Amino acid sequence: MKKISAFLIIMIAMLMAGVCAHAADFSVDTTSLPMGEAYKPYSAQITMSGGNNDGYSFEFISGFKPTGLTVNEDGSITGTPTSAGYYANMNIRISNVDGTYRDVTFKINIRARSIKINVTAPKNIIYDGNSYTATVKCYDLNGGELTDAVPIIRYGKDNLSSVTDAGTYYIDVYVSGCIISEREGDTHIQIERQGASISLSGDKEYQYDQLPHPLTAADVTVTPPAAGYVIEYSRNGGEYTTDVPVSSGIYTARVHTTNPNYETIYDECTIKIIGENVNFTVTNTSFTYDGNSHKATVSSDPADIGYKVTYTNSKGETVENPTDADVYTIKITLDNDIVYSIGNDYDNKLTISPQSGHFTTDESWVYDGKTHKPNMTVDAPYDDSKYTITYRKQGTETDLTEITDVGVYDIIITFPNGNYIADETSSKTITVMPKTVNFTVTDNVVDYDGNEHTAKVTPTEALASDLYSVKYVKRDTETKLNSVINAGVYDIVIELANSNYTLDNSFSATMTVNVTYTFNLGNSPAAMIYKDTTHDAEWQKEALDYLKANHKFSENYLPKDCSADITYNPINNIDADGNEYTVITSGLDKFVDPGVNINDGLTSDTIKGTVSAVSGVEGLYKVTYQINDSTMERYLLVVDRRIGDVNSDGAVNGIDANNLVGKDADANGVKQARIWDVNKDGRIDNNDVNAIRNRFSVRLEAYYPWL
Repeated sequence: MKKISAFLIIMIAMLMAGVCAHAADFSVDTTSLPMGEAYKPYSAQITMSGGNNDGYSFEFISGFKPTGLTVNEDGSITGTPTSAGYYANMNIRISNVDGTYRDVTFKINIRARSIKINVTAPKNIIYDGNSYTATVKCYDLNGGELTDAVPIIRYGKDNLSSVTDAGTYYIDVYVSGCIISEREGDTHIQIERQGASISLSGDKEYQYDQLPHPLTAADVTVTPPAAGYVIEYSRNGGEYTTDVPVSSGIYTARVHTTNPNYETIYDECTIKIIGENVNFTVTNTSFTYDGNSHKATVSSDPADIGYKVTYTNSKGETVENPTDADVYTIKITLDNDIVYSIGNDYDNKLTISPQSGHFTTDESWVYDGKTHKPNMTVDAPYDDSKYTITYRKQGTETDLTEITDVGVYDIIITFPNGNYIADETSSKTITVMPKTVNFTVTDNVVDYDGNEHTAKVTPTEALASDLYSVKYVKRDTETKLNSVINAGVYDIVIELANSNYTLDNSFSATMTVNVTYTFNLGNSPAAMIYKDTTHDAEWQKEALDYLKANHKFSENYLPKDCSADITYNPINNIDADGNEYTVITSGLDKFVDPGVNINDGLTSDTIKGTVSAVSGVEGLYKVTYQINDSTMERYLLVVDRRIGDVNSDGAVNGIDANNLVGKDADANGVKQARIWDVNKDGRIDNNDVNAIRNRFSVRLEAYYPWL
């Protein structure tokens, strides 16, 4: 008994360890198998005691193992798994050469592989009865094709394995043992419907005979026949049914294709079944609204035929007793429309016109700041409880009961319903005209002093100061100013605060700032400022500021009382022919830079270079040239006034510069101009003029000063 108990204990222990033995006395070293991945080669080895497999053989006998793996006789497990999952019951029998064996259960885990797929669907398919499928290729994430992977492809919501009928089918792809991480290519297969044509033989006409009169297959031509068709009928404009015409009436017969794989095509014809005609006369169809119901007078021929008259208003509602103003559609239906037909066109409109009133007013007025309630004369068959009157300014959406501001107001007459109207000749608008205002202007001429100025502008009658503003617009400009500073003539513009006022057409005024010039030039050898009367002070400032901002002139050469930096800028302009006021007339090689030999009138350095206009300031030029192996740049502002031989003594000198006469001495001309002290002897005289003349190889006939 003890031996039997020990044997049972050993057997139970072996079973619990997943090992089944048959008179075997050996052990297995491999306790677990490595994890694999779908569609990747797999290899594992089951080893016996001491790693020596000689004399043993291995065989898969039951349970489940991954698809694609093989248990080999030498104990190796190889292959490429094509499915994923956890296989917990893979039973392998290990046999010894002496005939003993042991059954061992192994577990193996094959994880899913991440792949990408490319889907190619057939294109431009028109239904032809054939089946179509897409092509799917599988790749690993590095782009290598997985030829062993077998995709499962399904189409559309019904998960079809292929598609035949016309329609759009979305493509779903599954790959056993894989996770699809990326998908490229087509998403659906589109099969277009095949074209078709259908036609009917023509219209039909029958006398009522109590028999059905259908269309037959001989009346229908459909191509291709597989498109199929159905015939439907509509009697007197009613719904379409498949009921065959029997009763008298006018039927529309239509036929259309029915196979969804072909285009849906329609054709129609008319079938008229003529019964015994009944003619109707409709009179007494026009009334004016009076609160009572009204109906037309209807009679039939023959007179003993049963019929019904109905009325439909403009809203499409059936009305038993027409009362309100409207246009009603009259419809006559026969009690027996199987045998009888309506044989004529009758007057099918009943009109109840609204009561009309006449509203007039001749009021219009000039704005006076007061609120007005217009007087309206009303001639109407109804009292004032049937309407309200409001006024809406054109261009707005607000209805008013009183009017104040200027404008054209539409007269809005509102009625509770369509039973009452205002006639077409009633007044349509009321106009409130703007009040005309004028102004007087004084203190509108000042001399330039660099300060802001305004004219005294006064309304000719009482007008609050917040109802207007005064602006100034310089001639040939568009900018509106609140005050003026610079010399010039400015148009005075009155801007009114609202449309209730309008400026008198006779108003016209200007503001003038007169030009005054005083030039005090320092002894700088760099420049002389000369102001011409064709440009105003604002222009001068813009020119000076431009030079200062763009050319960075040195403050070391700032003349006394000059408002901008003027650098050493010594090139003088010679007008050889007396007509052109440009930088150069006879060539740059005729010019000498007096700045190079400021104290030496004997040496002459030839200048060779180029000249170009500078955009932004009228008359400004840039001269670039080489002198003493250095590149020089000078800027010249050419003006159209000059110091000439004023006293006709044959020379241009200090006397001319300090004794301007004629045009140069008038009130709007230059009040003072001087040649600089070239030789620095503390005086400005003929020696300075001669010093300038000696800088040039031509006779100085006219001197153009520089800015």
